[in-house]
Amino acid sequence: MPFIVIPAALRRLMSEPVSTLEVDAATAREALDGLIAKYPELRETFLDSDGNLRQFVRIFIGEEDIESLQGQDTPVTPSDEIVLLPPIAGG
Repeated sequence: MPFIVIPAALRRLMSEPVSTLEVDAATAREALDGLIAKYPELRETFLDSDGNLRQFVRIFIGEEDIESLQGQDTPVTPSDEIVLLPPIAGG
């Protein structure tokens, strides 16, 4: 199964913090849905009120930004590492 790498900044928001999570997913969208199903408290971090991916969230499969591939419909394989980069305020 592919796995999601969860940045430290997100772990503090999780009810049971983990650094990675295996997900049963065929696409990047399904992987994100799997993460949110397990940790609903992360929903607002990644999705807007209409359920769309927030503008500044970046999802990488390996080193490729899914926006340069097929967006959220980008296929994932069992060996893929999915990295989520949420928007971070400040600077």
